[in-house]
Amino acid sequence: MVRWDALLFTIPWDDPTPPLKPISDAGIVKPPNIIPQIAHQAPTDALRTLEHTTSALVPALMVAQAPRTYVEDQLVSAVSVQEP
Repeated sequence: MVRWDALLFTIPWDDPTPPLKPISDAGIVKPPNIIPQIAHQAPTDALRTLEHTTSALVPALMVAQAPRTYVEDQLVSAVSVQEP
């Protein structure tokens, strides 16, 4: 059983009366909660959407963090990143 809500038992070697009934009952599989039954699937284009968003975001961040040179309050040079 791989369910995390199943009980675990520790029985010492010198225990004359181990809890046999609770151990036996722990093997009974309970029906799952409502949460595992309504698990949502990721959209089929999730990877493409993530890649598209990332490829748009990275150049914008590069331009925003690029060093700029100003002469008399006029922008003289800034690094420009071209679209892929």
